[in-house]
Amino acid sequence: MKVDVYPNITNVEVYENPISVPVEATWEKVTFSVGDPVPSTFDLGRAVVTDRDGDYVLQVALNGVSAEYGDDFTFDGTVITWVSPIALEVGEELVVWYSPKSDYGSVPGSGEVTALTHLSDVTIQGPQAGQLLMRDSNGKFVNRFLSAGDNVSVASSGTAVTLSANPTLQMSLLTANASASVQRSYLMDTTNSALTVTLPPTPSLGDTVQVSRFGGESLTVLRNGQPINGNTSDLNLNDLESATLRYANQSIGWFRVN
Repeated sequence: MKVDVYPNITNVEVYENPISVPVEATWEKVTFSVGDPVPSTFDLGRAVVTDRDGDYVLQVALNGVSAEYGDDFTFDGTVITWVSPIALEVGEELVVWYSPKSDYGSVPGSGEVTALTHLSDVTIQGPQAGQLLMRDSNGKFVNRFLSAGDNVSVASSGTAVTLSANPTLQMSLLTANASASVQRSYLMDTTNSALTVTLPPTPSLGDTVQVSRFGGESLTVLRNGQPINGNTSDLNLNDLESATLRYANQSIGWFRVN
């Protein structure tokens, strides 16, 4: 691992190698005053961005003179180690300009991601098994669990996120004939008279209607031009019987699932 030195480090718009430096890079300056006893290590406290070549984006200077990576210092994690044969002295200043790694790592600039290997350095703080990667309202990448809405369950693990729908159809309790709407449930009270429920005339794939009967008089579900289970007969329900009908196509029509 070597360290690239960029000649105009205070102006982040000008680089020798603009393709390799992430456009998301920002620069920070840290000044270390050499104390007594003289230390050999200096901790930046933050990881440093690497460019597309895998090199740290960092510059170190001692008393205004640029230091050379390998000859004068090494870098590991967040720590600079002074290895120069020129010993540090009390009162000297070690100035470090560097680009800190963001929450989402050393991400290449816009248009530079052409393979997944370009994102091999991406790190997200605090990920947990089963979370999904998303961009928040501030434009930063974050890990979040999916939130389940009404009648939907979410199960997350380290290998998969599973969504399950548990639809609850809005129910109507009626004592008169009804023209059904899709995604509705009808409890027909036939205590005093025979009733009919007419199915929608132009349903679409997956449309659902549920019909239930309570009472001693008859209840007929009128197919309204569409087959029921592929047949051209209306459906008669017994007392305390329910039918959930889900539309398939013109040949099958309404398919009874229970």
